Amino acid sequence: VPKGLIVANTGKLVGVLEENNRVLYRYVSKKPSWRIDIAVSRFKVESSRKRDITIFALEEDFEHAKRILREVERCLQFYEANFGPPPQWCGFTVIELPEGYGGQADMCGMLVARESFTDPGSVGGVYHELAHLWNVPSGEEVPSRFLDEGFASYFQLLAEKEFLGDEIFRRKISSLRQRFLELASKKPILLKIPVAEYGKYLVTDASYIVGTWTLYVLHKIVGDYCFKKLVREFIIRHKNTPATLKDFKRTAVKVCGYHISKFLNEWLFGTKAAYHLIKETPLNKIIELHEKNLNKFLRI
Repeated sequence: VPKGLIVANTGKLVGVLEENNRVLYRYVSKKPSWRIDIAVSRFKVESSRKRDITIFALEEDFEHAKRILREVERCLQFYEANFGPPPQWCGFTVIELPEGYGGQADMCGMLVARESFTDPGSVGGVYHELAHLWNVPSGEEVPSRFLDEGFASYFQLLAEKEFLGDEIFRRKISSLRQRFLELASKKPILLKIPVAEYGKYLVTDASYIVGTWTLYVLHKIVGDYCFKKLVREFIIRHKNTPATLKDFKRTAVKVCGYHISKFLNEWLFGTKAAYHLIKETPLNKIIELHEKNLNKFLRI
């Protein structure tokens, strides 16, 4: 590239060669990837060598780079404290793009449109993409996206609760019902199929909503300690081994007890998650129903 421009990439920079007012940048992939993302501009760079985090900001927006770096660092610390280390950490790079370009992300970094990079209110997108670092490989025949987008969406809300406050968390949880109703009005099949079949019927976008809702209710039922232990155990078991919804259920039963089996059968392999969203069943009523089932189970 002409001297003065900088090449940004989510890979590892292994060489910079200047010659005749031109600069050659050499990057190598940190992990195997199905694409190559390259951005060229008069970037300014903010970084943390300790955590291997790099922020490429457009020259006029460099004031936002320190904030983005701080958000990445504290979000990583929050997820690590709650769910353990990410299965495959390879550093993380954030690259700002001009307005009009769409964002993209993988396990090594993310491309962020200028309007999101410069808006503190859009930081949830950063939390969401970082959450994907805690995903395990899917072993589902046709992925439902519960194990990646469902988890990332709920982790994002937990991070927003931690850093932005309870009110934002409650508002977003409350909005899940309306979002589902709007999606179901366009895709009525959602009222008839379980989460496990979202991939089969090409409605995986519902996992952003129903996945979040299911994990939220599960979290409330089993409690904070057990939920975090469940997630940690699931990641450890499957960080290198593809997982299915049945594997998630199996881990949940092992960690939290057999009584949670009925809940997961009904919410992941049945249609109870959609049913309670449509009926607007209060959370305390859902927990009460679960406790009744638990008491029946204990009497048996």
